[in-house]
Amino acid sequence: MTNHNHGSTSDTIKDTLHSIGDAATRVSDRVSDTTSDMGKKASAFGQSAVSAIDATRAPLANGIKSAASTLHSGADSLEDTAKYLRKNKLSDMLGDVGGALKAYPTAALIGAVVIGFAAGRILRRG
Repeated sequence: MTNHNHGSTSDTIKDTLHSIGDAATRVSDRVSDTTSDMGKKASAFGQSAVSAIDATRAPLANGIKSAASTLHSGADSLEDTAKYLRKNKLSDMLGDVGGALKAYPTAALIGAVVIGFAAGRILRRG
């Protein structure tokens, strides 16, 4: 009778170990599935971030190019002005200003009004 009881205990232990093994396999599968899902989500997030960076990069690069072009144009204008000032005498410059005033009287008048207004505001504050 002891052998029969011993066989039954052995079978119970085997069944319990088999059940534990099955549970461990299920846990391992769930961990593997969860890890896989997390990897997919991380990959999708990474791709989304790269897309957002790519979408922002082109307009930013164009803005920088535009600013550089504007600065370069301004530098060219300053260089031309410096050359003009070095090349001409004051009397020549006054003659050029007089010629521009005669050629564009309306613009000259508007410019004088704007300068007068600005000077008045500055003097009133001071």
